[in-house]
Amino acid sequence: MQNKIRQQKLVFLGILLLLLLSYPFITIVNKVALVAGFPALYLYIFSIWIIAIFVLYLVTDKRKKRSADE
Repeated sequence: MQNKIRQQKLVFLGILLLLLLSYPFITIVNKVALVAGFPALYLYIFSIWIIAIFVLYLVTDKRKKRSADE
């Protein structure tokens, strides 16, 4: 049961990433503006990427499951 929920979360995250990195969202952020000296598009893409890595870590972390079972 727990594995099926984990798979559903990963599928949802994959679809969300596809949407956030698709053409309409990229064009919204693609401005000639600098945020803290970096182009806004670069910050958008890299922040989405870092957040996705963190969420993937939280979803696939097995230490949480072991400590909850004990």
